[in-house]
Amino acid sequence: MVQVFWATLRMNWLTPSSRSATLAVRLLIILLVTAVGVVWLNQRGPLPVMRGTLPLPETVPEWYMLSAFPILGMLVADLVLLFLRTGPSLRTLELGFQIALLVTLSSMRIATAILLSGHVLLFTYFVVRRALVPFPETVVRRIEFGIGLALFCLISYVKLFWWLDWVTFLVAGVLGTLMACLSFLVWHKLGPHD
Repeated sequence: MVQVFWATLRMNWLTPSSRSATLAVRLLIILLVTAVGVVWLNQRGPLPVMRGTLPLPETVPEWYMLSAFPILGMLVADLVLLFLRTGPSLRTLELGFQIALLVTLSSMRIATAILLSGHVLLFTYFVVRRALVPFPETVVRRIEFGIGLALFCLISYVKLFWWLDWVTFLVAGVLGTLMACLSFLVWHKLGPHD
């Protein structure tokens, strides 16, 4: 019964006439995640710049903090659309786990000043995963990749040359790359279909 439900949902959701609905859902998810981020940032208030584990006397610019939420929204949209396409599968579990780990580690950076940059972790994971994992291959995906890469370059410049925080950049960059490579291995091992 569950298999029939998922087959019907996939068949109805992924027809050519539903591409605009898929794009609308994708944009809605990105906007909702970004809106939740804005509300959270307003409630949280300004955060100090951290170099390593040392707080500096300046605060993190709002644009820098906000830049993470559209990218997180793109990953959540990937997860939702993947779930609609494949149902509960190893791929959806893997992506859901990776997103939860990204959010947890980034939150730990804010709460306990662990030695990694949450932004670099998120952006590295996003960019490397998008380069390696072939789902979904669309114009929207390429535009999102370009946005993610541009924002990664921008936050990298700020992290490395304004705040001189090379250590958390490198730790997060390596971890984000390893996480994205794990995603690639899961997709590669499973082949074109679950």
